[in-house]
Amino acid sequence: MMKRLPDAAASLEMCRAELAEPIRLTELAEDWRRDLNALASRSVGRDRDAVRRIEAALTQSGEDEMLSAVRAPANTATTGV
Repeated sequence: MMKRLPDAAASLEMCRAELAEPIRLTELAEDWRRDLNALASRSVGRDRDAVRRIEAALTQSGEDEMLSAVRAPANTATTGV
């Protein structure tokens, strides 16, 4: 029984060594995913703020038709349907 323990430990160490690089790459990919999601979130927030400023300007100017186009869903605003 005592002889099998070193074999098991050696197998575990070999497994750890073989998985170290794939785990590192997975962690790197997760970091990239997190960074890209943060960038996308900032972009969405920036676009939302821009649309709100456009809506406010159109409301003040009385451009009701243009205001309706800005508030319409994207697919109906471009197709006119």
